[in-house]
Amino acid sequence: MAHQETMNGADASARRFGRNLSGFAHDVATLAELQFRLLAVDLRDAKKAAGLAVMLMAAGLVLAFGMIPILLAALAYVLVDFAGWPLSAAFGVVALGAVVLAAGMAFVGWKRLTRGTATLNRSRRELKETFHWIKESLRPGDELSPANSDRYAASPPRW
Repeated sequence: MAHQETMNGADASARRFGRNLSGFAHDVATLAELQFRLLAVDLRDAKKAAGLAVMLMAAGLVLAFGMIPILLAALAYVLVDFAGWPLSAAFGVVALGAVVLAAGMAFVGWKRLTRGTATLNRSRRELKETFHWIKESLRPGDELSPANSDRYAASPPRW
Protein backbone atom coordinates (compact mmCIF):
# COMPACT_ATOMS: atom_id res chain seq x y z
CA MET A 1 0.00 0.00 0.00
CA ALA A 2 1.21 3.44 -0.90
CA HIS A 3 0.51 5.18 2.40
CA GLN A 4 2.28 2.56 4.56
CA GLU A 5 5.88 2.96 5.51
CA THR A 6 8.24 0.21 4.53
CA MET A 7 10.41 -1.23 7.22
CA ASN A 8 14.06 -1.59 6.53
CA GLY A 9 16.18 -4.33 8.09
CA ALA A 10 17.85 -1.99 10.59
CA ASP A 11 14.56 -1.12 12.36
CA ALA A 12 13.50 -4.75 12.60
CA SER A 13 16.94 -5.69 13.83
CA ALA A 14 16.85 -2.99 16.51
CA ARG A 15 13.43 -4.17 17.70
CA ARG A 16 14.57 -7.78 17.75
CA PHE A 17 17.65 -6.73 19.72
CA GLY A 18 15.46 -4.84 22.20
CA ARG A 19 13.18 -7.85 22.67
CA ASN A 20 16.15 -10.17 23.13
CA LEU A 21 17.76 -7.80 25.62
CA SER A 22 14.50 -7.45 27.52
CA GLY A 23 14.04 -11.22 27.61
CA PHE A 24 17.62 -11.70 28.75
CA ALA A 25 17.22 -9.12 31.53
CA HIS A 26 14.05 -10.91 32.67
CA ASP A 27 15.87 -14.26 32.67
CA VAL A 28 18.76 -12.79 34.69
CA ALA A 29 16.34 -11.29 37.23
CA THR A 30 14.52 -14.62 37.54
CA LEU A 31 17.78 -16.49 38.05
CA ALA A 32 18.93 -13.97 40.67
CA GLU A 33 15.66 -14.39 42.55
CA LEU A 34 16.00 -18.18 42.48
CA GLN A 35 19.63 -17.94 43.66
CA PHE A 36 18.56 -15.91 46.69
CA ARG A 37 15.73 -18.33 47.47
CA LEU A 38 18.17 -21.23 47.32
CA LEU A 39 20.62 -19.38 49.56
CA ALA A 40 17.86 -18.77 52.10
CA VAL A 41 16.96 -22.47 52.13
CA ASP A 42 20.63 -23.46 52.46
CA LEU A 43 21.19 -21.01 55.31
CA ARG A 44 18.14 -22.33 57.12
CA ASP A 45 19.39 -25.92 56.74
CA ALA A 46 22.91 -24.97 57.86
CA LYS A 47 21.51 -23.18 60.90
CA LYS A 48 19.59 -26.27 61.95
CA ALA A 49 22.64 -28.50 61.58
CA ALA A 50 25.01 -26.05 63.27
CA GLY A 51 22.97 -25.67 66.46
CA LEU A 52 23.82 -29.04 67.95
CA ALA A 53 27.40 -28.88 66.70
CA VAL A 54 28.03 -25.55 68.43
CA MET A 55 26.52 -26.89 71.64
CA LEU A 56 28.77 -29.97 71.50
CA MET A 57 31.84 -27.81 70.90
CA ALA A 58 30.92 -25.53 73.80
CA ALA A 59 30.42 -28.52 76.09
CA GLY A 60 33.79 -29.91 75.05
CA LEU A 61 35.54 -26.61 75.67
CA VAL A 62 33.90 -26.14 79.07
CA LEU A 63 35.03 -29.60 80.06
CA ALA A 64 38.56 -29.01 78.73
CA PHE A 65 39.01 -25.74 80.62
CA GLY A 66 37.08 -26.54 83.79
CA MET A 67 37.62 -30.26 84.14
CA ILE A 68 35.06 -30.39 86.90
CA PRO A 69 37.83 -30.33 89.51
CA ILE A 70 36.05 -32.06 92.36
CA LEU A 71 34.97 -35.05 90.28
CA LEU A 72 38.41 -35.48 88.76
CA ALA A 73 40.15 -35.16 92.11
CA ALA A 74 37.78 -37.74 93.56
CA LEU A 75 38.58 -40.12 90.72
CA ALA A 76 42.31 -39.66 91.32
CA TYR A 77 41.84 -40.44 95.01
CA VAL A 78 39.91 -43.60 94.08
CA LEU A 79 42.98 -44.74 92.12
CA VAL A 80 45.20 -43.95 95.09
CA ASP A 81 42.99 -45.73 97.63
CA PHE A 82 41.82 -48.80 95.70
CA ALA A 83 44.62 -49.38 93.17
CA GLY A 84 47.48 -48.29 95.39
CA TRP A 85 48.84 -45.80 92.86
CA PRO A 86 51.07 -42.95 93.91
CA LEU A 87 49.22 -39.63 94.22
CA SER A 88 51.05 -38.00 91.30
CA ALA A 89 50.39 -40.93 88.94
CA ALA A 90 46.70 -41.04 89.82
CA PHE A 91 46.23 -37.31 89.23
CA GLY A 92 48.23 -37.47 85.98
CA VAL A 93 46.19 -40.32 84.53
CA VAL A 94 42.90 -38.68 85.49
CA ALA A 95 43.97 -35.38 83.91
CA LEU A 96 45.08 -37.15 80.71
CA GLY A 97 41.77 -39.01 80.50
CA ALA A 98 39.85 -35.76 80.91
CA VAL A 99 41.86 -34.10 78.15
CA VAL A 100 41.22 -37.04 75.79
CA LEU A 101 37.49 -36.92 76.56
CA ALA A 102 37.34 -33.16 76.00
CA ALA A 103 39.24 -33.45 72.72
CA GLY A 104 36.89 -36.19 71.54
CA MET A 105 33.82 -34.09 72.30
CA ALA A 106 35.29 -31.07 70.53
CA PHE A 107 36.23 -33.22 67.52
CA VAL A 108 32.73 -34.68 67.20
CA GLY A 109 31.28 -31.17 67.48
CA TRP A 110 33.63 -29.86 64.80
CA LYS A 111 32.73 -32.70 62.42
CA ARG A 112 29.02 -32.06 62.86
CA LEU A 113 29.53 -28.34 62.29
CA THR A 114 31.45 -28.85 59.04
CA ARG A 115 28.86 -31.37 57.83
CA GLY A 116 26.10 -28.85 58.55
CA THR A 117 27.73 -26.04 56.58
CA ALA A 118 28.34 -28.29 53.56
CA THR A 119 24.81 -27.45 52.40
CA LEU A 120 26.12 -24.05 51.30
CA ASN A 121 28.02 -25.81 48.52
CA ARG A 122 24.70 -26.20 46.71
CA SER A 123 24.24 -22.41 46.53
CA ARG A 124 27.83 -21.92 45.44
CA ARG A 125 27.45 -24.51 42.65
CA GLU A 126 24.17 -23.02 41.41
CA LEU A 127 25.61 -19.49 41.44
CA LYS A 128 28.60 -20.68 39.41
CA GLU A 129 26.29 -22.34 36.87
CA THR A 130 24.16 -19.19 36.66
CA PHE A 131 27.16 -16.97 35.96
CA HIS A 132 28.37 -19.47 33.36
CA TRP A 133 24.96 -19.35 31.68
CA ILE A 134 24.97 -15.53 31.68
CA LYS A 135 28.47 -15.49 30.21
CA GLU A 136 27.47 -17.95 27.49
CA SER A 137 24.28 -16.00 26.78
CA LEU A 138 26.23 -12.84 26.12
CA ARG A 139 28.24 -14.43 23.32
CA PRO A 140 27.31 -12.95 19.94
CA GLY A 141 25.08 -15.07 17.75
CA ASP A 142 23.99 -17.51 20.44
CA GLU A 143 20.27 -18.09 20.93
CA LEU A 144 20.59 -19.28 24.53
CA SER A 145 17.88 -18.77 27.09
CA PRO A 146 16.57 -20.88 29.97
CA ALA A 147 13.69 -22.05 27.79
CA ASN A 148 15.88 -23.53 25.04
CA SER A 149 19.04 -24.36 26.94
CA ASP A 150 19.73 -28.02 27.69
CA ARG A 151 20.76 -27.20 31.26
CA TYR A 152 17.47 -25.45 32.04
CA ALA A 153 15.07 -27.44 29.85
CA ALA A 154 12.50 -29.30 31.93
CA SER A 155 14.73 -29.59 34.96
CA PRO A 156 12.92 -29.49 38.29
CA PRO A 157 14.30 -27.29 41.05
CA ARG A 158 16.93 -29.05 43.14
CA TRP A 159 15.65 -27.92 46.50
